[in-house]
Amino acid sequence: MADEARMSSVTMNVIGNAMKYTPEGGTVEFYYKEIDCDKPGYAQYVCTVKDTGIGMSKEFLAKLYELFSREKSTTVSKIQGTGLGLSIVKSIIDLMGGKIEVESELGKGTRFDITIQLEIEYADDGDVAVSMVERYYESGIYNYYDFILMDVQMPRMNG
Repeated sequence: MADEARMSSVTMNVIGNAMKYTPEGGTVEFYYKEIDCDKPGYAQYVCTVKDTGIGMSKEFLAKLYELFSREKSTTVSKIQGTGLGLSIVKSIIDLMGGKIEVESELGKGTRFDITIQLEIEYADDGDVAVSMVERYYESGIYNYYDFILMDVQMPRMNG
């Protein structure tokens, strides 16, 4: 479960930056995967955006998330931007209890890894899924789940 608008804002900002700062002929890669999580009822996800763009200096990385911060090479090359995007991304990720990590090298590119824990809509069998839906329905919440996928071969109750 996540705030769709904020998650979209975070991913689109980081992907948009990667595309903006990667010259023609370069590459931008996007990966999203679930990793192990020790917190019951939650899943941990890592979103990675990797590019072969202009990269950032070590000095700039120290102030990357400050308001209105821009690398000198981007202002000289006249790449448009306000320097607000990544500070907003960092704020959203912090509010969600996540973390954002960056690796970059001038002239080589940049990699962002965003890790967040989200509460999960998961049931290991059909009867568990039905009881989860019933629990909300009985409490007067009729549209808690937007979508339910069930396998056609589950041990006790299948889809």
